[in-house]
Amino acid sequence: MTASCPACGASLTGADARCARCAAGVDRGPWRLAKRIFVVGSLAVAIALTVAQLLWPRLDPQEAKALDAIRRCRAQANDPVFDPPARKLAQMPCDMLAQQYTARYGHEP
Repeated sequence: MTASCPACGASLTGADARCARCAAGVDRGPWRLAKRIFVVGSLAVAIALTVAQLLWPRLDPQEAKALDAIRRCRAQANDPVFDPPARKLAQMPCDMLAQQYTARYGHEP
């Protein structure tokens, strides 16, 4: 007794029950679940990355450089070598950089 292919209706020949016309039945065997998990997992990762890019705004390179400059300035100004009055004086350029950043990008650094 020969069976017919569920996809195209052609008669299946051979012991492995693969359709010669449409190759249906190829996904049988121990790798079927592994392939399905891989495809679903890849799709989930792609969707998650797309959503993450849409939700979190990216910094343009100039904004990233400005933030880095402010962080470096504040780190140098908070050096323990300075006493508190000198530390306040050393933070003045950092405050000016922060004001320029706020004026340009519309939010605090």
